[in-house]
Amino acid sequence: MKQCPHCKSEILNDSIYCDRCGQHLMICSDCGTFARGKFCPNCGGKNIIDPLEYEQMQQTQSVAHAASVAAAPVAMQPIQLISADGSIVLKIDDATQQYMIGRKSPQFAYDLLSCSRMSREHATICWNQTAGVWQVTDVGSTHGTFVNDQRITPHVACTISNGDKVTFANYEFNIKV
Repeated sequence: MKQCPHCKSEILNDSIYCDRCGQHLMICSDCGTFARGKFCPNCGGKNIIDPLEYEQMQQTQSVAHAASVAAAPVAMQPIQLISADGSIVLKIDDATQQYMIGRKSPQFAYDLLSCSRMSREHATICWNQTAGVWQVTDVGSTHGTFVNDQRITPHVACTISNGDKVTFANYEFNIKV
């Protein structure tokens, strides 16, 4: 509820006329306050317009903002998975590729061969273009995948970012951008 600038009675936010005094209401397009005269009593703005114009302007801005957000893809940031002891470094830098983490990984088999508790196909890491984030997904491994000490649900993608700790079975890695 807002207050009529003419008679000071309570009126609905979307009113065009005051229900009590019948005055045509005007709105400051800068801050959305009901105004009377040439200047806004709230912000001092001079852009006093009809409530219908204000509503149309808000809808247009909302649609334009949604379109600009949807149109602007987030740039992919390469990441590295660095083992807790620093002996293994897995570089992940291709947004179009899904990286398999495991002892039979096409990308990292040599690096992970000695990780005996890790499944042959343990988890995947890929870039989610829509959300603009890296995600890890456990692919049904025997000993599980953990992000920041929380076990993730198999076959459900989980966002990972700089500084996160990801554990495959009992092999701990830190994410570095």
